[in-house]
Amino acid sequence: MESHTWLHDRLGADKSVVGRVFRNKPILLTLHADTLETKANWIQNRLALTDEECSKMVSSYPNILTYSIEDGAMNERLSYLVRSFQLSDEELKHLVLKRPELVALSAKDNIEPKLEFYGHLIGKERAKKLVVERPYLLLASMKDVDEKY
Repeated sequence: MESHTWLHDRLGADKSVVGRVFRNKPILLTLHADTLETKANWIQNRLALTDEECSKMVSSYPNILTYSIEDGAMNERLSYLVRSFQLSDEELKHLVLKRPELVALSAKDNIEPKLEFYGHLIGKERAKKLVVERPYLLLASMKDVDEKY
Protein backbone atom coordinates (compact mmCIF):
# COMPACT_ATOMS: atom_id res chain seq x y z
CA MET A 1 0.00 0.00 0.00
CA GLU A 2 1.28 3.45 -0.86
CA SER A 3 1.52 6.20 1.73
CA HIS A 4 -1.19 8.38 0.17
CA THR A 5 -3.60 5.43 0.10
CA TRP A 6 -2.74 4.65 3.73
CA LEU A 7 -3.43 8.23 4.77
CA HIS A 8 -6.81 8.15 3.08
CA ASP A 9 -7.79 4.70 4.35
CA ARG A 10 -6.39 4.77 7.89
CA LEU A 11 -7.18 8.33 8.80
CA GLY A 12 -10.28 8.80 6.71
CA ALA A 13 -8.75 11.89 5.17
CA ASP A 14 -10.36 13.21 2.01
CA LYS A 15 -8.33 14.01 -1.11
CA SER A 16 -7.87 17.68 -0.26
CA VAL A 17 -6.48 16.81 3.20
CA VAL A 18 -4.21 14.11 1.74
CA GLY A 19 -2.92 16.60 -0.82
CA ARG A 20 -2.28 19.25 1.82
CA VAL A 21 -0.47 16.80 4.09
CA PHE A 22 1.88 15.71 1.31
CA ARG A 23 2.45 19.28 0.11
CA ASN A 24 3.40 20.28 3.66
CA LYS A 25 5.52 17.18 4.31
CA PRO A 26 6.49 15.50 1.01
CA ILE A 27 8.93 13.16 2.78
CA LEU A 28 5.89 11.18 3.92
CA LEU A 29 5.56 9.99 0.31
CA THR A 30 8.82 8.08 0.77
CA LEU A 31 7.68 6.23 3.89
CA HIS A 32 6.15 2.81 3.60
CA ALA A 33 2.55 2.44 4.73
CA ASP A 34 3.62 -0.10 7.38
CA THR A 35 5.98 2.50 8.89
CA LEU A 36 3.23 5.11 8.94
CA GLU A 37 0.83 2.62 10.51
CA THR A 38 3.34 1.69 13.21
CA LYS A 39 3.92 5.33 14.09
CA ALA A 40 0.23 6.26 14.03
CA ASN A 41 -0.62 3.26 16.22
CA TRP A 42 2.10 4.14 18.71
CA ILE A 43 0.94 7.77 18.95
CA GLN A 44 -2.69 6.74 19.17
CA ASN A 45 -1.99 4.20 21.91
CA ARG A 46 0.43 6.40 23.88
CA LEU A 47 -2.04 9.29 24.01
CA ALA A 48 -5.24 7.19 24.03
CA LEU A 49 -6.52 8.97 20.94
CA THR A 50 -9.66 8.07 19.08
CA ASP A 51 -9.34 7.48 15.33
CA GLU A 52 -10.83 10.91 14.76
CA GLU A 53 -8.37 12.61 17.13
CA CYS A 54 -5.42 10.81 15.53
CA SER A 55 -6.63 11.83 12.08
CA LYS A 56 -7.00 15.45 13.14
CA MET A 57 -3.54 15.50 14.70
CA VAL A 58 -1.81 13.99 11.67
CA SER A 59 -3.74 16.26 9.31
CA SER A 60 -2.79 19.38 11.25
CA TYR A 61 0.79 18.32 12.06
CA PRO A 62 2.02 15.65 9.62
CA ASN A 63 5.58 16.03 10.92
CA ILE A 64 4.56 13.82 13.82
CA LEU A 65 4.78 10.82 11.47
CA THR A 66 8.39 11.62 10.62
CA TYR A 67 9.70 11.35 14.18
CA SER A 68 11.41 8.20 15.30
CA ILE A 69 9.63 6.11 17.89
CA GLU A 70 12.26 3.38 17.91
CA ASP A 71 14.87 5.46 19.74
CA GLY A 72 12.41 6.42 22.49
CA ALA A 73 12.91 10.17 21.97
CA MET A 74 9.24 10.95 21.42
CA ASN A 75 8.24 8.91 24.44
CA GLU A 76 10.88 10.70 26.51
CA ARG A 77 9.56 14.09 25.40
CA LEU A 78 6.03 13.11 26.34
CA SER A 79 7.21 11.73 29.67
CA TYR A 80 9.13 14.95 30.29
CA LEU A 81 5.95 16.98 29.76
CA VAL A 82 4.09 14.72 32.21
CA ARG A 83 6.81 15.05 34.86
CA SER A 84 7.53 18.75 34.43
CA PHE A 85 3.93 19.87 34.37
CA GLN A 86 2.53 17.09 36.59
CA LEU A 87 0.02 16.12 33.92
CA SER A 88 -2.48 13.32 33.98
CA ASP A 89 -2.76 11.18 30.84
CA GLU A 90 -5.88 13.12 29.87
CA GLU A 91 -4.11 16.46 30.34
CA LEU A 92 -1.17 15.28 28.23
CA LYS A 93 -3.58 14.19 25.52
CA HIS A 94 -5.32 17.57 25.60
CA LEU A 95 -2.01 19.44 25.50
CA VAL A 96 -0.64 17.47 22.53
CA LEU A 97 -3.93 17.62 20.64
CA LYS A 98 -3.91 21.39 21.11
CA ARG A 99 -0.26 21.75 20.01
CA PRO A 100 1.13 18.53 18.51
CA GLU A 101 4.36 20.30 17.60
CA LEU A 102 5.27 20.17 21.31
CA VAL A 103 6.57 16.62 20.74
CA ALA A 104 9.37 18.10 18.64
CA LEU A 105 10.69 20.41 21.36
CA SER A 106 13.87 19.62 23.21
CA ALA A 107 13.36 19.67 26.97
CA LYS A 108 16.84 21.01 27.71
CA ASP A 109 17.16 23.50 24.87
CA ASN A 110 13.58 24.68 24.56
CA ILE A 111 11.09 23.88 27.29
CA GLU A 112 13.27 24.30 30.39
CA PRO A 113 14.57 27.79 29.52
CA LYS A 114 11.06 29.03 28.78
CA LEU A 115 9.59 27.51 31.90
CA GLU A 116 12.40 29.07 33.92
CA PHE A 117 11.79 32.44 32.28
CA TYR A 118 8.04 32.36 32.93
CA GLY A 119 8.73 31.07 36.44
CA HIS A 120 10.84 34.16 37.18
CA LEU A 121 7.99 36.37 36.02
CA ILE A 122 5.04 34.78 37.81
CA GLY A 123 6.36 31.92 39.94
CA LYS A 124 7.09 28.34 38.93
CA GLU A 125 3.69 26.82 39.77
CA ARG A 126 1.73 29.60 38.07
CA ALA A 127 4.04 29.34 35.06
CA LYS A 128 3.35 25.61 34.76
CA LYS A 129 -0.38 26.19 34.93
CA LEU A 130 -0.17 29.03 32.39
CA VAL A 131 1.82 26.93 29.93
CA VAL A 132 -0.63 24.02 30.20
CA GLU A 133 -3.50 26.43 29.51
CA ARG A 134 -1.60 28.19 26.72
CA PRO A 135 0.91 25.72 25.26
CA TYR A 136 1.72 28.09 22.41
CA LEU A 137 3.91 29.88 24.95
CA LEU A 138 6.38 27.00 24.66
CA LEU A 139 6.53 27.45 20.90
CA ALA A 140 7.59 31.10 20.94
CA SER A 141 11.27 31.79 20.43
CA MET A 142 13.11 32.99 23.51
CA LYS A 143 14.21 36.06 21.54
CA ASP A 144 10.56 37.00 20.91
CA VAL A 145 9.60 36.27 24.52
CA ASP A 146 12.55 38.24 25.88
CA GLU A 147 11.77 41.24 23.68
CA LYS A 148 8.10 41.33 24.73
CA TYR A 149 8.74 40.96 28.44
